[in-house]
Amino acid sequence: MKSRAPKIAAAALALAMLTTPLLTDLAPFFTLPVKASTSDARPVRSGIYTFNRFRNSINKYKAINDDVTGWLIVPNTNMVMPIVYSDKGNTYYEHRDIYGVDYPNTTFQNFRNTATYLDARTRWSEDGWITSRNTVLYGHNWTNLGAAGKATDKGINNSHIMFGQLKSYEHIDFAAENPHIYFSTLVQEGIWRVFSVAYVEVSPSFNYNSPNPTRNSYAWLLGELQQRSLFKFDVDVQPTDKILTLTTCTRRYGVGANQRFIVVARQLRPGESETDKVAVAVNENMKKPQF
Repeated sequence: MKSRAPKIAAAALALAMLTTPLLTDLAPFFTLPVKASTSDARPVRSGIYTFNRFRNSINKYKAINDDVTGWLIVPNTNMVMPIVYSDKGNTYYEHRDIYGVDYPNTTFQNFRNTATYLDARTRWSEDGWITSRNTVLYGHNWTNLGAAGKATDKGINNSHIMFGQLKSYEHIDFAAENPHIYFSTLVQEGIWRVFSVAYVEVSPSFNYNSPNPTRNSYAWLLGELQQRSLFKFDVDVQPTDKILTLTTCTRRYGVGANQRFIVVARQLRPGESETDKVAVAVNENMKKPQF
C-alpha cells in the first residue's frame, strides 16, 4: 500500500501557498518599467508584468505537478494563481488541488485547496501553444456569490479566494480601471482586453464555454457575449481574435445552480498596449440570462 504522507504534505503546502498568493507570488511581478516594444509583431508592453516572471512562477509549481501549465493575474484582486490542465475531463480538477490531491467531498472547510483549471477540451500545438479560439478557465467561488439584487464585493478582500473576486467586474468603476487580464503559458504570452462581463445560464443553446466553436458559431458567440454584457466596452472584437473566458458560480438570480458569472477578454492585437484606456458604459439594452 502506498503511503499517503506525500499527498498530505502536498495538501498542507498547497493550502499555505494558495491562501497567501500575494505574499509568495505577486511581489516579484512589480519591477521597474522596461522600454516598450516598438515592434508591430506583438502588443506594446509596459513592463509591469514581465513574461519571464510568469514562466518562473509556472516552473515553480510545475516542479511539483506537471499539470500546471499557466499563470493568471487579475489586477487589483488576489487572483494571482497557477492554472492546471488535464485531458481527463472537466470534472477531474473540480475537487482537486493544484498538486492533484483529490477532495471528493468538497466542503466549505477544504474548498480553499481546489485548483483553477483550463477546459479539458483545449487544443494544443505540438510545441505547447494553445490553438483553441476560446481559452476557458474555471474557478470556484464559494464566498462572493451575491444574493439577488445585491452587489458583490470588489477588489482585494482576502476572505474571497480562487475566483471569488472575479465578480469585482460587476462594478463599472472596477471594470474601467482594470481593462486587462494576464494569462500566459510557458511559451505563450497572453495579455487580454475585457469586452464582456455577464451573468449567463448554463445551457446547450449558449455554449459560452466551448473552446473550439466553428467559425460561424464563434462569430455568433462574440455578438451574443456583447449583447449580454452588463457594460459596453469600447473594444472591437472579430472572429479572427482569440478570447479568454473566466467563469465561476453565482447565485445572483436565486438558488439555481445553472448560473454563471463570466468575464471575457480578447487577446491584445499587435501595436496595442496594456496601458491603453478602455471606455466603459452601462449597457442599457442588456440581454438578460434565459433561466
